[in-house]
Amino acid sequence: MHGKSMDFEQAADVAINNAKKLLPRAKDFSLEGIMLVGSNYEVSLSYLIEGEDPLDRSTQDSAPGLGALLKIMGRRREEKVFIVSNTGEFKGFRNIRK
Repeated sequence: MHGKSMDFEQAADVAINNAKKLLPRAKDFSLEGIMLVGSNYEVSLSYLIEGEDPLDRSTQDSAPGLGALLKIMGRRREEKVFIVSNTGEFKGFRNIRK
């Protein structure tokens, strides 16, 4: 894709593919927004991060409800902005500015 102009959908695909490579614990990606700023696309993605399971397998077997609750509580949704040039080059990502 380098050297050729891309559209919003292609920029989102580049961002998601690189996010999956760079954030291996992340899943359930959602496109939150995308803007063309200068010659770069700023792609806002949110995703789910699974926390470490604080219970070992034997405790989960004896208290399955507690294990499920702790697993859910260990999840968190994060959001970052991924930068993609208008030629398709992935340039990096940063935290959302609030």
